Amino acid sequence: MCFAQKGQQVDKTTIIYNRHVTLTGIPLEAYDYGVNGKPAPEWVMNRYQVTVDKDSQIRNDPNDWSNGPRYIIDLLK
Repeated sequence: MCFAQKGQQVDKTTIIYNRHVTLTGIPLEAYDYGVNGKPAPEWVMNRYQVTVDKDSQIRNDPNDWSNGPRYIIDLLK
């Protein structure tokens, strides 16, 4: 997940979820609400990423914990 960009400027109204899904029209007011000192959308983007541990090569995919494939999108919503 990442923000879209317009040239060098970050567009926080659009989140690119993956190469097939782009979330648009995110109101800037959504960034007024904080979770652990970060704006909520940025917190979700940071915490719900697929990661692989360097040493053990264990893959941590938040989608594996969800009840459905829309879990993270619904959480952002």
